[in-house]
Amino acid sequence: MPLHDEVPKLPTEILLNIIDIIAPSANLPQIALPRDHPITKTLVALTYTSRALRLHARRLLYTHCLFIHTAARLRKLLRSIQDSQQHTGGDLLECCTSLYLRPYRQGSIADISIGNDVLKLMSALSPRLRRLLVDIPFRSVYPDEDKLNVRPLLRAAFTDLPALEEFCSVRDELYLELGASDEPGVWSRWDRLRTLVLYNVDVSTEKFWKGLYASKNLETVVLTRCDGLNEVDIKQEWKNRFGSGEMEWPLDVLLVNVDAEHTIPLGLERWKKEDKMQVRLLNVPISYYGDEDLAVICQQWVKRRILQGVPVADWS
Repeated sequence: MPLHDEVPKLPTEILLNIIDIIAPSANLPQIALPRDHPITKTLVALTYTSRALRLHARRLLYTHCLFIHTAARLRKLLRSIQDSQQHTGGDLLECCTSLYLRPYRQGSIADISIGNDVLKLMSALSPRLRRLLVDIPFRSVYPDEDKLNVRPLLRAAFTDLPALEEFCSVRDELYLELGASDEPGVWSRWDRLRTLVLYNVDVSTEKFWKGLYASKNLETVVLTRCDGLNEVDIKQEWKNRFGSGEMEWPLDVLLVNVDAEHTIPLGLERWKKEDKMQVRLLNVPISYYGDEDLAVICQQWVKRRILQGVPVADWS
């Protein structure tokens, strides 16, 4: 019997199957797993284990773990994308279908370098990106204050997202206007959009309804602390979009706020269960002392559910 028996080795195919069990290629509800999540840590470790496992682990990282919460991480991702296109023998961009993006940490978008990086990233991911959660303070710099011209960069970054199906803007209504305009938001150009989650949008404006009507595949809209509910009957506004002989399509609307600050929607007494637009009010829980910033509470509550991939129909 040999003194030094070889250690048995598992075939690479079996190892890859084990990795797929740890992080399946699909069916994870979360938009993106953070760096400290056990799945992320495991996949990062596997990229250093062997060349046979590295590419597969990197593909799963690109699929499940695009959690971009600093400008430094954004730069690293861009370098990683460039490296993957030049050296891996396979384009990892094909795996990038879901993204959490929060590159600004100072509360302002007045940073031309980050703006350029956001544009580069979104240009690279746009053909395949299906789910997107952005936590960006677009209203921190208004068009007449934009001395660095960062707003045109950000508008260009989010204008063309042809594959996007689910979108959430945590801090505002995706405010990307470059000046006074009656044109609907850029989200109305995303042909495949099915779920739209916005903060503090004014539902009394014509451009908001033009945008909803232009989004032909839209199924669910979440409006957190929206304005204008006491100025327009939102169900009637939706009906008014459809001309004679045109069939009104169904739309589920969720109005999110803390209990004490919900506005009673105009026309509520006339609404019917069989209306094509179904509206539900949801109360965000607050602490017993009630001393928190209510806007932040609502923003973070919605953000957590989107990050976790909880279906809107299950929010309560």
